[in-house]
Amino acid sequence: MDKLPRAVAAVAADILPVGNTLGAAVDRLLERRRREARSVLLEELEAGRSIIETVEEIDEFAAITLRYRRAAEEGAARLNLRLMAMTIQGMSSTRTLTASRFLYYATFLATMSREEIIAAATLYRHERSDPCTSEETRGQPSVRMKAELIPAIFSTERHLASALQATTRTGLVVALPGWDALLYETTPLMEAVVSLAPLRDALEKERTIVR
Repeated sequence: MDKLPRAVAAVAADILPVGNTLGAAVDRLLERRRREARSVLLEELEAGRSIIETVEEIDEFAAITLRYRRAAEEGAARLNLRLMAMTIQGMSSTRTLTASRFLYYATFLATMSREEIIAAATLYRHERSDPCTSEETRGQPSVRMKAELIPAIFSTERHLASALQATTRTGLVVALPGWDALLYETTPLMEAVVSLAPLRDALEKERTIVR
């Protein structure tokens, strides 16, 4: 123990205390994260048509809030917290508030990067604004997405492709073979998520640049 720098030993003692409580520095950090998460959640619940009335719904909400708090404590970005809060509000307003379903959504909503969210949201918007009607036009949303995001958001096509490929792990986007490159399309899961938490709305509320 004496061989460790004081700062290293102090951090280890704060995060891994020998006792029942965390150190003051960690307590302050977690409290700040919880306070911000609570503010975002209450803002979404108050702005929407949340309906949480029955004992069952309250129990589900309690379980969901525990998962939401864990994401906040682990350092989820405010944009990710916004998406999760919007999902909670959307599920409550449609009377589909179930912890099991929210836990599934939370596994990827809590960890998506800003770039992944922008790419997926932009692709989805182009798909809905001009639906493909044939194999010849199937890749057009991807083409229009690239024209919009490069170089405004992504410096090169390679950077955009990297974000889209990373997003496929969530199940919101799927990669398909094209003539000379992979094409990307959103999935029915994206439709379900956007019906609860529109990605573009979250980006705009958090003042994230998106066209």
